Amino acid sequence: MQVVNIRELKAKLSAYLREVARGETFLVTDRGRVVARLGPNAELSAADEEGALAAKLTRLGIRPPLRKRGHGDYARRGELGLPTPAIDALLDWSRGE
Repeated sequence: MQVVNIRELKAKLSAYLREVARGETFLVTDRGRVVARLGPNAELSAADEEGALAAKLTRLGIRPPLRKRGHGDYARRGELGLPTPAIDALLDWSRGE
């Protein structure tokens, strides 16, 4: 937990909020007295967590999936008829993942 003066917090709010998004917690002081605590939200919903994961992947240069894969997403007609997990494995292998 770090301590930040209210004046510095106002001047660099975006940078501090990025740190909070990464899990850091700050005590906000005004004239040497702690007046607030700034930290990550403990009650994130599943949608918020997926959004945070997508943001992390994007920062790393990885394109996150648009949605979760379903069982029949890669249903193929014809001779192969590979199931979704097999196609996922082939795609991962071809991408070097």
